[in-house]
Amino acid sequence: MARKSISYDRLSSFEETIKWLMYSVAFLIATRARTGPPVEILLWGVFASGVINAVYGISNVLAEGLLEVGTYTAWHQGVAGTFANRNHFAGFMLLAIGAGLALLFRRESFRPGSYMRRPFGKVEWGIVGALGVLGAALVMSGSRGGVLSFLAAVMIVAWLGRGVLLNRGVRRAGAILLAVLVGFATVAAVDGWLLERFSESALFASRVPVWRDSLSVFFDHWVFGIGGGAFPDVFQYYKQADLSTKRYDHAHNDYLEFVVEYGLIGATPLLLFFMVTYRRLVARVDASSYESIRQGAGLLLGVTAFLIHGFGDFNMQIPANMLTFMVLLGLGVGHHLGSSSVKCGGECSGG
Repeated sequence: MARKSISYDRLSSFEETIKWLMYSVAFLIATRARTGPPVEILLWGVFASGVINAVYGISNVLAEGLLEVGTYTAWHQGVAGTFANRNHFAGFMLLAIGAGLALLFRRESFRPGSYMRRPFGKVEWGIVGALGVLGAALVMSGSRGGVLSFLAAVMIVAWLGRGVLLNRGVRRAGAILLAVLVGFATVAAVDGWLLERFSESALFASRVPVWRDSLSVFFDHWVFGIGGGAFPDVFQYYKQADLSTKRYDHAHNDYLEFVVEYGLIGATPLLLFFMVTYRRLVARVDASSYESIRQGAGLLLGVTAFLIHGFGDFNMQIPANMLTFMVLLGLGVGHHLGSSSVKCGGECSGG
């Protein structure tokens, strides 16, 4: 293929440029959000959007199954909500769960000196119930990458905050996370379809050939790439016989697609941005500070799960998901998390 510019598809590259400008603006606005109402509004917006999408997706699939199929197993096709793809729906659920946990942990019941003494109010129980809906929607999506990303993120956040989590004063937060994990296991045990999904030998079989041929594109355009948004047009000339019957618009790996489209020149600063901002978010969630863990753990969990999911899907190519991700990332690295001066000493021992 011959090209007269740095991109094989200048219109798509222009559209990608506009998207990244909007993502950057959303990130900067989120980093500048002041403590209090602005942060709460952003978190509630993400959380409410996720809950509405989850309720719509679950009710739509179940209603269709009961009316047309006559059985609840209609959800085996995968809950997708307003998304065209259940994996992208699962990606949005991961972010909404992170926002919900951030809202919950910011409540008075989790403040130093209050938790384990102050009972949950209606708002707290409402958030917990909504988180249950989000968890159910994530499981019912049938997205193996989404579920595995969530479980991996839970373990990573738990490890980073292990010093505080071992303190008896945060048993309530641990109990909530445990309840979510039990919910996952219960749904899987009641209906064997999810277990069958994970037991399939072809867990990554459909993606490996795409990654293989995507690397071929990269090796031919490793400096400047093929241009943002040009993957669908260029990939069709590289896919081998085992992929010839299908059209692939994305590489099913966000990071691989970045280097294919932008080359090392463009992808390196982009990937460095993710690495630096994520490292700063991790640093803000100081393992020795309960206050830091309390305000940042939810955001860290959502961001971590989304980044992990990117290794097996292309959520970063979906504007709704990427914009939401940049908002949560901006909130996470912004100044609103507060200082780490509140240590988990005597006042964190709880009751």
